Amino acid sequence: MYVYVTADHVELREPDDCRRFHVLTALDRAALDAALAGAGAGSATDAETDAEIDIGWVRSAAVGAGGVGGDWADRFAAMLAYAGRKGWLTADGRRVRAHVERP
Repeated sequence: MYVYVTADHVELREPDDCRRFHVLTALDRAALDAALAGAGAGSATDAETDAEIDIGWVRSAAVGAGGVGGDWADRFAAMLAYAGRKGWLTADGRRVRAHVERP
Protein backbone atom coordinates (compact mmCIF):
# COMPACT_ATOMS: atom_id res chain seq x y z
CA MET A 1 0.00 0.00 0.00
CA TYR A 2 1.04 3.56 -0.37
CA VAL A 3 -0.13 7.05 0.52
CA TYR A 4 -0.66 9.26 -2.53
CA VAL A 5 -0.41 12.95 -1.68
CA THR A 6 -1.16 16.07 -3.71
CA ALA A 7 -1.59 19.59 -2.36
CA ASP A 8 -5.32 19.05 -1.87
CA HIS A 9 -5.72 15.28 -1.59
CA VAL A 10 -4.35 12.43 0.54
CA GLU A 11 -5.37 8.90 -0.39
CA LEU A 12 -4.39 5.38 0.64
CA ARG A 13 -3.90 3.30 -2.51
CA GLU A 14 -3.65 -0.47 -2.86
CA PRO A 15 -4.58 -0.91 0.82
CA ASP A 16 -4.66 -4.71 0.63
CA ASP A 17 -0.91 -4.84 -0.10
CA CYS A 18 0.70 -5.02 3.35
CA ARG A 19 4.12 -5.98 1.99
CA ARG A 20 5.17 -2.44 1.09
CA PHE A 21 4.47 1.02 2.45
CA HIS A 22 5.59 4.40 1.18
CA VAL A 23 4.41 7.91 0.33
CA LEU A 24 4.21 8.99 -3.31
CA THR A 25 4.18 12.72 -3.95
CA ALA A 26 5.64 15.46 -6.11
CA LEU A 27 5.40 17.94 -3.21
CA ASP A 28 8.37 19.41 -1.37
CA ARG A 29 8.75 18.69 2.35
CA ALA A 30 6.82 21.75 3.57
CA ALA A 31 3.88 21.18 1.22
CA LEU A 32 3.84 17.45 2.04
CA ASP A 33 3.76 18.26 5.74
CA ALA A 34 0.85 20.66 5.25
CA ALA A 35 -1.13 18.19 3.13
CA LEU A 36 -0.63 15.29 5.56
CA ALA A 37 -1.46 17.42 8.59
CA GLY A 38 -4.53 18.87 6.90
CA ALA A 39 -5.86 15.37 6.22
CA GLY A 40 -5.04 14.13 9.72
CA ALA A 41 -2.78 11.55 8.08
CA GLY A 42 0.57 12.43 9.63
CA SER A 43 3.51 14.71 8.97
CA ALA A 44 6.73 15.00 7.03
CA THR A 45 9.91 14.46 8.98
CA ASP A 46 12.83 16.88 9.02
CA ALA A 47 14.41 14.77 6.29
CA GLU A 48 13.14 15.10 2.71
CA THR A 49 13.05 11.33 2.44
CA ASP A 50 10.57 10.27 5.16
CA ALA A 51 7.13 10.93 6.56
CA GLU A 52 5.34 9.65 9.66
CA ILE A 53 1.89 8.31 8.87
CA ASP A 54 -0.83 7.98 11.51
CA ILE A 55 -1.67 4.31 12.01
CA GLY A 56 -5.29 5.07 12.91
CA TRP A 57 -5.64 7.03 9.67
CA VAL A 58 -4.29 4.06 7.69
CA ARG A 59 -6.80 1.71 9.33
CA SER A 60 -9.72 4.07 8.64
CA ALA A 61 -8.62 4.72 5.07
CA ALA A 62 -8.16 1.00 4.34
CA VAL A 63 -11.59 0.09 5.65
CA GLY A 64 -13.14 3.08 3.91
CA ALA A 65 -11.52 2.17 0.59
CA GLY A 66 -12.92 -1.35 0.69
CA GLY A 67 -11.34 -4.19 -1.21
CA VAL A 68 -9.23 -5.43 1.68
CA GLY A 69 -9.21 -9.11 2.53
CA GLY A 70 -10.69 -10.53 5.70
CA ASP A 71 -7.21 -11.13 7.04
CA TRP A 72 -6.11 -7.52 6.44
CA ALA A 73 -6.00 -6.60 10.14
CA ASP A 74 -3.64 -9.50 10.86
CA ARG A 75 -1.40 -8.69 7.90
CA PHE A 76 -1.33 -5.00 8.85
CA ALA A 77 -0.44 -5.93 12.44
CA ALA A 78 2.42 -8.07 11.10
CA MET A 79 3.61 -5.14 8.98
CA LEU A 80 3.58 -2.89 12.05
CA ALA A 81 5.42 -5.51 14.12
CA TYR A 82 8.13 -5.62 11.44
CA ALA A 83 8.28 -1.82 11.40
CA GLY A 84 8.62 -1.84 15.18
CA ARG A 85 11.55 -4.25 15.03
CA LYS A 86 13.24 -1.94 12.51
CA GLY A 87 12.66 1.15 14.66
CA TRP A 88 10.17 2.66 12.22
CA LEU A 89 7.40 3.39 14.75
CA THR A 90 7.24 6.59 16.76
CA ALA A 91 7.94 6.30 20.49
CA ASP A 92 4.21 6.40 21.28
CA GLY A 93 3.44 3.75 18.63
CA ARG A 94 0.86 5.94 16.89
CA ARG A 95 2.76 6.57 13.66
CA VAL A 96 4.83 4.54 11.24
CA ARG A 97 7.68 5.93 9.17
CA ALA A 98 7.29 5.77 5.40
CA HIS A 99 9.86 6.50 2.72
CA VAL A 100 8.85 9.36 0.43
CA GLU A 101 9.11 8.59 -3.29
CA ARG A 102 8.86 11.32 -5.88
CA PRO A 103 7.94 10.69 -9.52
